[in-house]
Amino acid sequence: MALDRVDLDVAAGTCLAVVGGNGSGKSTLLDVLSGLRKPDGGTVAIDGSQPEWAPAGFARLGVRRSFQEPRLVGDLGVDDNIALGLTGALPSVASIPLSRRALQAESVAWARHAVGIDLPSRRLASKVSYGQRKRIELARVLVGRPSVALLDEPLAGVAAEDRPRLLAGIAALVEAGTAVVLVEHDQDAVEAVATSVLELGRAGSSTAKASTA
Repeated sequence: MALDRVDLDVAAGTCLAVVGGNGSGKSTLLDVLSGLRKPDGGTVAIDGSQPEWAPAGFARLGVRRSFQEPRLVGDLGVDDNIALGLTGALPSVASIPLSRRALQAESVAWARHAVGIDLPSRRLASKVSYGQRKRIELARVLVGRPSVALLDEPLAGVAAEDRPRLLAGIAALVEAGTAVVLVEHDQDAVEAVATSVLELGRAGSSTAKASTA
């Protein structure tokens, strides 16, 4: 059993940090909140709407996610990997679709700047450092300016020089009005970006409640 009686409410423009020991259900919580895993009970609502229980259903309501180990397409370039976060997120004005190429370039440039990526746009993701892969994945979350961002240990295993830019990227999400749920063991990082903290107990005994509304 995991996530028993867990209750949380994350408002736009805030960051809820989820902490707890191994096996407490942190990644399981993100799996549920991103539609990767359907719970036995309970509900998830995004702006009052209950999404279809599938990752695509959650994505349509503006949910984006990163993983503990970056899930990039190794034979795609840096910018193409970032642009994957725009799937389904390109807007239109007066029912006339905006130039996909122009909007994509503008959005990718903004996301790159937010996390400090200065790599060539066509550099293959398989050819960059671990810390840079973490930055690219965070930029992929940022690029579509999501309503909800789920971040699973974005600072785990990264070198010291990558930390400030990753923290800046998380702060950029909050500043853009995103509701951020951050799983992170690094206490300094939690104190730097979180507006509230939810602590999960051992699997099967999680009774924590948090609200940022």
